[in-house]
Amino acid sequence: MIASSNESGESSNTAAGASIGAEVGCFGDYQLLEEIARGGMGIVYKARQISLNRIVALKMILAGRLASPEDVQRFHAEAEAAANLDHPGIVPIYEVGEHDGQHYFSMGYVDGDSLAARLREGPLPSRPAATLLKQVCEAVQYAHEHDVIHRDLKPANILLEQTRPRITDFGLAKRLKSDSILTGTGQILGTPSFMSPEQAAGATHSIGPASDVYSLGAILYQLLTGRPPFQAETPLDTLSQLLDSDPVPPRLLNPNVPRDLEAICMKCLDKEPSRRYPAARFLEDELQRYLDGEAIHASGVNLLDRITRALRHSRHEEHVRGWGLGLMAFGLVILLSHVAIFFLEGTSYDPWVTYLLPRSIMFAALLIMLWRFRHYSVLPTNSAERLIWVVWIGYLLALGAVNAIRSVFGHDQRESYASFAVLTGLGFLIMGAHIWGGGYVVGLVFMTAAPLLAMYTGIAPLVFGALWAGALLTFGLHYWRRGRVAQGKDSIDA
Repeated sequence: MIASSNESGESSNTAAGASIGAEVGCFGDYQLLEEIARGGMGIVYKARQISLNRIVALKMILAGRLASPEDVQRFHAEAEAAANLDHPGIVPIYEVGEHDGQHYFSMGYVDGDSLAARLREGPLPSRPAATLLKQVCEAVQYAHEHDVIHRDLKPANILLEQTRPRITDFGLAKRLKSDSILTGTGQILGTPSFMSPEQAAGATHSIGPASDVYSLGAILYQLLTGRPPFQAETPLDTLSQLLDSDPVPPRLLNPNVPRDLEAICMKCLDKEPSRRYPAARFLEDELQRYLDGEAIHASGVNLLDRITRALRHSRHEEHVRGWGLGLMAFGLVILLSHVAIFFLEGTSYDPWVTYLLPRSIMFAALLIMLWRFRHYSVLPTNSAERLIWVVWIGYLLALGAVNAIRSVFGHDQRESYASFAVLTGLGFLIMGAHIWGGGYVVGLVFMTAAPLLAMYTGIAPLVFGALWAGALLTFGLHYWRRGRVAQGKDSIDA
């Protein structure tokens, strides 16, 4: 379930909202003038506070008296988060209260459109875009310094008052020093086109200032190109793109975007939080360097950068993150089996004893380990695992075919290892595209080793077993470390 507070976005009519809308008039100390926005949880009116004779924005819970305790808690949490922030770039909270069973809070009224409305006219020129985002960064940094992560930064939540941006809607805010989440458990927090990958994955322990930096980068992307970095027909499709794809470099969509500004934007949009700007003030400083014509710290988008992104890109982590120790154990079994084959080649001339017996024991051990590791089941349970099974079952069938052909024609079995290495390399290249980019390197290592295995057949079993052990150790360590990060036990970047 995707949760997002969209009071500044498009309105959605509900029965509860209609009942509130019909009561435009007096509401306690407020004279309701007109409805100005409504979203999934709240409705906002332009109102006049009678006692102080000032125009304010008055927000109420859309469900009115029927609001659940969780809705009320989240509503007051939003008011509390914003009420503690006193910055010209943040819409201020004036009063929080309840009238006739209806919870409300009043805030500063901004006489201007949202940034989302402005962007319907198209992208901004580069320097105005950088200047505007720099101002937003100032406000976001202030919020971070006061223990608040916004988690729903987007153009709809940035109001323009005489071109000065002001942040609103702290409905999904999170306290930096608190474990409390101000929305229901099991929800994906934010707006898919602007949320960070860690938010999309539900990794609440990883959400910090860098998550807001990602959202700032997504806003900059739309300022420069006229569209967010990921946008699909449905929110779920957008989430899938966010988790599995890299954004198109802005210059491919708008050739007028300066390379430095593209580099700043792409650094913000890195899927790894540790590779983004660590805080909004660092992004603010970088934008100032760009505006001043100074050298920026971010590297440009080039071939080396794209290769690096491909190598470190991880996919389907929620399905394979727990495989770390199992993969390392598989590698050990494969290595020991090929060590046995190497020694048997020097003592036995019976191919059934030399090759079939140790390989049969190896596959039996691997199946038993997989069965226990998968909690007494070996069948794939999701699309990620199904592709893995198809690739490696096809790999085993190809190995069997190679062995059968060589046996029919009486070829030396040791000469098969070069062909085995090529097939293994192909399998890991597919894993690089489907699971983790490190598979590209592993696949190329196997293919590079194939000519050596053809030349030095005497040690081919040892080398082949060692390659497999190294490959699975590499994958195993990667996912073991990822698992620790997911459990909040570590903060390493693997």
